Amino acid sequence: MSMANEKHEENVEINGFLFYAHEITPTESYSRREFNRTNILGGSTFVSKGAYVPKEFTFSADVDINPLKPDIYDKAFSYINNNPCTVTSRYMGMFTAEVKISKTHNKSSPANISLSISVKEIPETTVEV
Repeated sequence: MSMANEKHEENVEINGFLFYAHEITPTESYSRREFNRTNILGGSTFVSKGAYVPKEFTFSADVDINPLKPDIYDKAFSYINNNPCTVTSRYMGMFTAEVKISKTHNKSSPANISLSISVKEIPETTVEV
């Protein structure tokens, strides 16, 4: 079995709200630094640390709702979309992130909404003195 194309399913907690994530797809699995390469005299290359590349993931989730109150989660989703959030996941780790939630109401199943969720790490800022 190839691990490279494998997609993961698990619970993801965002600001205390639990989502059962289908197909967590990483754009960047690990936070890392880019490397800057500079050619110098004699054909050598000088390598230095570059920009920080944050973790980034997308996943989908389904939420059961009261069909008489389809907007019941709007306030929570609006808060998550507009504020830095704490994301906790066995696969992704625990970090502060910018989260964007898009919802789709299923006409065939009015008691269910489908969510498309993107998570992008907000790097910890450190100042070296």
